[in-house]
Amino acid sequence: GNRRDDTGRIVEVPDEIRTIRLIRRLRARGWPIARIALELTAKGIPTKKGGSWRVSTVHRLLRNPTSNNPCT
Repeated sequence: GNRRDDTGRIVEVPDEIRTIRLIRRLRARGWPIARIALELTAKGIPTKKGGSWRVSTVHRLLRNPTSNNPCT
């Protein structure tokens, strides 16, 4: 959701913020983590590193306290 720019300032990455919010919405609706990973990959939404989604990636993102509020 956030990255440092060339000057070291933290800036938002809108696509990543949208993805984090989608993941949280789907999980709140009761979707299993594996289904969320499959859905993101099927929709062609890349991970932060540009790869396919794995259960461990979604799980880590959901447990990461800094992604609880993707705008901070």
